[in-house]
Amino acid sequence: MLYLPERHHHFENELQYSVAWDNAAARHFIETLQAFTEQRFTQPNGWVISDDPCLENSFYDGTAGIIWSQYYLAHWGYGELKHNYQAYLAQARVVHRERLSRLMTSPDYQHGLLIGELGLIVAECRLGLTDNLRGEMSQIIEKLIHNPVCELMWGAPGALCVANFYRHQFPEFLDLTRALALQLEEDITTVERFQLKVWYQQLYGHYVAHLGAVHGFAGNAFSILKALPALQTVTANNWKAAIIDTVSRTALVQDSFANWPQSIAGERPGRTALLLQFCHGAPGLIACLSNLFGEDQFFDQLMIAGGELVWQAGPLKKGQGLCHGNTGNGFSLLKLFQATGDELWLYRARQFAAFAMQQIFPKLNAGKKLDLSLWNGAAGLAHFVHHCLQHSADIPTMDYF
Repeated sequence: MLYLPERHHHFENELQYSVAWDNAAARHFIETLQAFTEQRFTQPNGWVISDDPCLENSFYDGTAGIIWSQYYLAHWGYGELKHNYQAYLAQARVVHRERLSRLMTSPDYQHGLLIGELGLIVAECRLGLTDNLRGEMSQIIEKLIHNPVCELMWGAPGALCVANFYRHQFPEFLDLTRALALQLEEDITTVERFQLKVWYQQLYGHYVAHLGAVHGFAGNAFSILKALPALQTVTANNWKAAIIDTVSRTALVQDSFANWPQSIAGERPGRTALLLQFCHGAPGLIACLSNLFGEDQFFDQLMIAGGELVWQAGPLKKGQGLCHGNTGNGFSLLKLFQATGDELWLYRARQFAAFAMQQIFPKLNAGKKLDLSLWNGAAGLAHFVHHCLQHSADIPTMDYF
């Protein structure tokens, strides 16, 4: 078995979870959520989401990600911002920095994109980029160049995504993009057992070679692929060939389905299960690497086989989040639609979105407590629904800042 069925809603046929997609209802959902989120903001606490103080203000699971999301939803015409979020974030960043330095056992976990300080700066810049913020952001990114965590959440790959975005505006970010990419090029290594290239992560006290989108190979490769136009260290074809080779030779294939293990060298305790979600498993690999579709026939077949497994397995029971919920899995289906042009994948993505909205709407209408965060909660779902409406597939955080 390529995944754990008990983690998914099991249906005998697609009609059992088929919810009619409706463009007007989808737009109404986003508008309702945007207004609900604005109403729930309070000073000085923002939105209290997590009991973990390191997550409370983070981009991943806290206020910075929600504010960033609210900006985009308003920018796209789903509502308007009603609070001075810039002032709030400036204060929250001071608190967040102090908490990370006090509570995290290593300085390697203080600066990263999803939970470290960089994410809060990114959210501030989205509301209004100043010279001071630009300088602070470049300093934080420079500190991440030699970060040994070597994955998207805490380390250099997340910083590379940010630097690459701003390189179009500011020359110093082009230099940072190249420095970060060179570091990732130096860090990639050969696993002797398989004779293929991967990155190792020094993550939470363990030395492992993860393959997934948040903590491993797929997320790192995604950041490199995004930055290829700015790089002079190796040719694009060499990078593409290495990435396709690793993905192709680590795939687990059964019948017409495919998935990937969490890691191929070393393992974190309790992290050996075959998961089927964005952070570990086929959804994240598809979402991060589908831009390589068309480069290699076997690779293309694996991407399709992974998508078929996502669809066959059904929605996750864990929730609607991007990291390990139905938003993340749904984005993999949207990415396949974008890569292939086959509207079957758009239909399937919309079914995931409709299922997720159906689960959240009762809480919205009743005014109940709701996880509003970007990577674990409803904010990420709102972006997914928007892209289902627009026939696009940009992943929040990773594909745009």
